[in-house]
Amino acid sequence: MLGHLEASAAVTRTAGEGVAPAALLEMAATSIARQFDPVDGGFGGAPKFPPTMRLELLLRRWLRTGDAQARRMIETTLDRMAAGGIYDHVGGGFHRYSVDAHWLVPHFEKMLYDNAMLARVYVLAFRAFGRPDDARVARETLDYLLAEMRPAGGGFYAAQDADSAGEEGTFYVWNPKSLAEALGGDEDIARIVAARFGVTAAGNFESTGETVLSVVRPVDDLAKELGRSEEEIDRILREARVRLYAERKKRIPPGTDDKLLTDWTSLAISAFALAGRVLNEPRYESAAREAADRILGRCMRDGHLLHREKDGRADIPGFATDYAFFIEALLDLYEATFEPQYFREAVRLQGVFEAEFAGAGGAYYLAATAHDGLILRPAESYDGATPSSNSVAAMNLLRLHAFTGDERYRRRADEVIGAFSAVAEKAAPAFPRLLSAVDFASDAPREIVLSGTPGKDDFEALRSAAFASPRLNRVLAAAVKNAPAELASLIEGRIAQAPARAFVCERFACRAPIADPAALTAALDALDA
Repeated sequence: MLGHLEASAAVTRTAGEGVAPAALLEMAATSIARQFDPVDGGFGGAPKFPPTMRLELLLRRWLRTGDAQARRMIETTLDRMAAGGIYDHVGGGFHRYSVDAHWLVPHFEKMLYDNAMLARVYVLAFRAFGRPDDARVARETLDYLLAEMRPAGGGFYAAQDADSAGEEGTFYVWNPKSLAEALGGDEDIARIVAARFGVTAAGNFESTGETVLSVVRPVDDLAKELGRSEEEIDRILREARVRLYAERKKRIPPGTDDKLLTDWTSLAISAFALAGRVLNEPRYESAAREAADRILGRCMRDGHLLHREKDGRADIPGFATDYAFFIEALLDLYEATFEPQYFREAVRLQGVFEAEFAGAGGAYYLAATAHDGLILRPAESYDGATPSSNSVAAMNLLRLHAFTGDERYRRRADEVIGAFSAVAEKAAPAFPRLLSAVDFASDAPREIVLSGTPGKDDFEALRSAAFASPRLNRVLAAAVKNAPAELASLIEGRIAQAPARAFVCERFACRAPIADPAALTAALDALDA
């Protein structure tokens, strides 16, 4: 974690003091832009870590303002990461970071939280910009998690090691001989694959003659040189990827950290829930449900979250990250499935979180009183490798307020944001997730209510239209008979209408109902115009 503040009145400010939200967001965008690498993407120099939270903040800026520079920073970074060696071009998924400034040679460890957050931002980018490669990278990353990081019974393991057979990276690198052998000795195919991914006798990995795969030649360039169609080159590369993966499986694999951590798994639940709807992949939604149900069934004790499951045994009282991230995951899963138990549990856990983690200065402590032996109870401030629990909590509170109209949630969100406003003004780029909450709070978030029968074509067409909208500052609920009681103010009088209809509302004042998915798309697009 990059930073903690001891929760006290000394570090708090009310949300109304200091720089106005619009100015704070502008300061952050300006500071981030100054650090941007226009050639390789990302921010700053080596080593380079995937800047997922900054990219989402920039995406919010683009959606709100149409800032072309924000879009350029997003697309350049996503493209360069996906082309670089930090991305596993054979098995999918991302390594921890690159040791250079070009995303070429990674530290080969693969973390669940990185891949969850990266998959989410690629899905969001695909939804906003419509670029097929963003959807492809998201799918390959999520498929990697399903194939290699998912135990029986659902959930996700924490990480895969960088080392195999006692050496870092050996599992992932290739040379001309090993590449050709994996491709069945077909020299023509081997030349195409080697040209695409830069495999040479000299190599690029620590003077070993081995190569970390990265995209060095575009498909259209290879097609022109070889006199083949782009479709044929694409097919050859897809088939080669399958064969390389099968051959690589014969190598000694990296070790897997098989802990199931509630907070990191929750980040994956959010990514899978979103991708299931945006990419129309029901298996992703099923994976999100199974992981959430496993936490609800195995990582609870007396109504309180536990931090870890290991070897079939759950233990360690949950931290603020576990509560904040899992509440977020449950809200995301409710929006994807409209299953009421996920929303009810999010509300219940928010109550537990409030009772046991709230500090006098407005922020949430990282630890509850159940964590014996701590001399101090710190409160996370900066967004680091994973988001600060306070940043995620602020957004959760804003979403709960939008869902329910309960002003207590909005007041608490303002207090959390206010607790860090002074330091955020001084180092805005270090608070991208908190500033995403500021963006939500300073907008006029819409409530979208779908009425009808889930599963029926007319209802599902409206749901697809709602998820296709790139707008981030909104909540989505279903007016159905078994809906959570907390949603009563939002869905009252709209339950089970036929044909299915959508209501676009602002502060619970709704426009005329919409039955046509195209009209819903137009109405949601108009909000961002």
